[in-house]
Amino acid sequence: MQNKEFQDSINKITEKLGQEASGLILDDLGILLADNLNMNKEIEQKDNTIADYKQRNEKLLETNSGLFQQIAMAKETAPEIPLYNEPTQTEKKPFDFREAFDEYGNFKK
Repeated sequence: MQNKEFQDSINKITEKLGQEASGLILDDLGILLADNLNMNKEIEQKDNTIADYKQRNEKLLETNSGLFQQIAMAKETAPEIPLYNEPTQTEKKPFDFREAFDEYGNFKK
C-alpha cells in the first residue's frame, strides 16, 4: 500500500470511530504508520538497487559481446574425406635383406 492510501485508510477509521475512540488506538495507528513508511522506503531502495543491477548487467553484456567479437576463433579443420573410393595405402612390398646391407655385411645408411 502506498503512503497516501494507507493514510486515507487511517483517516477513515478515525472518522468512523470518532475522536474519543480514535484517541485510544492512536498509538497503535502511529506504530502502523511508522512501519508502513519504513517498509515503503526499504522497498523503494531495493527497487533502485534492482534497477541499478539490471543496468550494470546490460552494460556488461554489451562489453562482453564486443570482446568476443574481437577474439579470433580458431577454425576447426575437419579431416579430409576422399570423395570416391581411392586406395589410401600403397601396395606393400616384401622386405628384402639385401637392400638393408652393403656388400661387406654392414647396414646401409
